[in-house]
Amino acid sequence: MCEQPTHGYDLMEELTLFGMDNDPGALYRTLRRLENEQMVTSSWDTSGTGPAKRLYELSPAGEELLTAWITNLTNTKETISKFIEIYNHLMEE
Repeated sequence: MCEQPTHGYDLMEELTLFGMDNDPGALYRTLRRLENEQMVTSSWDTSGTGPAKRLYELSPAGEELLTAWITNLTNTKETISKFIEIYNHLMEE
């Protein structure tokens, strides 16, 4: 979803690569909530055959929040790694 607008179904498939739940109802509720919070935008894709589908894209605010999350996760990962390193060192003594 970061690179280009994405259909909800395609996003659901991508999320399974990260071991995330495959619940379409929960995904679309979350996408609606994120849109209400202006973290994503959506538009109707009428280019294909069949009914129109929603295309979702991160908004600038959503990109900013994602960057902050990544920074926080990176810091947390470093903290946990340091904790494990210290713990393992203490257990070796």
